[in-house]
Amino acid sequence: PLIIAPFGSVPLRVDMAKHVRFQDLVIRGTGHDCVVMRMGIDVEFDNVTIFAGTYGLRSQSTGPFRMVNSAIHGMIPPWAWRDENSLFTYSPRSYDPFVPPPKPTNERNIARLNTHALLVTEGSYEFEVFYYPHNHDWEIAHCEFTDGHDGVYLSGRAIRFHHNLVDRMQDDGIYLSSPSNYFNDDIHIYQNLLRDIFTTFACHNRGGPGGDIYIYRNIVDQRQGVPFNRPSDKKPEGGMLRGHGFLAHGNDLLGIESLHFYQNTFITETWSGSYAGRTWTVTHPRTRRRILNNLFVYLNRYPDPANPEEHDIQMDGNLHWCAAADAKLPDGFLDKVRGAKGSKAIAAKYPGGWEANSLVADPRFAAFDLAVAAKNDYRLKSDSPAVGKGVALPQELTDPLRPSGDARPDIGAFPLGVEVPGFGRNHRLTLPVTGKD
Repeated sequence: PLIIAPFGSVPLRVDMAKHVRFQDLVIRGTGHDCVVMRMGIDVEFDNVTIFAGTYGLRSQSTGPFRMVNSAIHGMIPPWAWRDENSLFTYSPRSYDPFVPPPKPTNERNIARLNTHALLVTEGSYEFEVFYYPHNHDWEIAHCEFTDGHDGVYLSGRAIRFHHNLVDRMQDDGIYLSSPSNYFNDDIHIYQNLLRDIFTTFACHNRGGPGGDIYIYRNIVDQRQGVPFNRPSDKKPEGGMLRGHGFLAHGNDLLGIESLHFYQNTFITETWSGSYAGRTWTVTHPRTRRRILNNLFVYLNRYPDPANPEEHDIQMDGNLHWCAAADAKLPDGFLDKVRGAKGSKAIAAKYPGGWEANSLVADPRFAAFDLAVAAKNDYRLKSDSPAVGKGVALPQELTDPLRPSGDARPDIGAFPLGVEVPGFGRNHRLTLPVTGKD
């Protein structure tokens, strides 16, 4: 079946609607925006499938909002290559829309993208009639987001994004920082399965310095990566590329909001600066960064030790391990981080400085294989060195699996003996999981 729609077609527009439930629907037939919400009040999507055009759902000034057992699918098929779906740049005055621009040019044009992003929560601007409210009081749970250039942009106040599947994004999976300054606060991203994404968590450096974003108990599985370069005479099979756990675009004045990465399991490629999935990079004097009790598995080699800025960074209780058979641990891998100038500067606030209680060891997963099609189980065996080796989390950090009493937490997303949640629509995916489900 073929659906043809005008570029300006918007199948669903929520405009100052109150107390509305959309249930058991498929929404399609869009050009640019499929669903637009402008100041929706108490709106719910339940078992709704959205087929995105350039965008799937765009929202401004909306809340409370709830989305459960639903999905947004983009138009980038699994066989498409990133180099034919990414941004082209053109002269500010004119361009030929059918060929790449002459070099060097540095203007952005996204007309050649078939889906740019699946869900976009927008900020507001002073010249708008309704500057307030922001998007607020959102819950997105047990949903699936697939087949976009970018995935989900979460901006607003009091947003909960949990038990979702984010899959097959050719660039950014979850965009953390607000597109408008000072908009983000109390955003929680937890217990999700995130896989086959070039950059799992991404942001820029203009949304802060206010606001806190919490990222915890997620599984990041980048074994497969994304189809990056289309086949050529020199490389007829094309090129797959596995990207970053976290990447910030640019380094502008305001800084990223305060980011808190804790109790996650990252399975990522090693690039330049890939220590701890790059979660320590691009900090700011006016914000905080916490990297606690994460389990970092490097697919190809151990990264070079980190050398963060002398900022408010707390990094401890993490486990590092390279799964490659020929991996060689660099000399002073943890000692160089512990002895860094910034670590010594922060030791008075965080005893021991950076990585004081971190370790390098095979985490001993219930089932693990580097093969893309392998069904890995990221739960811990009883003899795992990650059991009981985390550091106590500050009480202000929300954790649904916090151990009782004074017990030290296990490192990673799944404590020993925990019942693993389902991910995605109708709890479809449970461990063991594979990139070929």
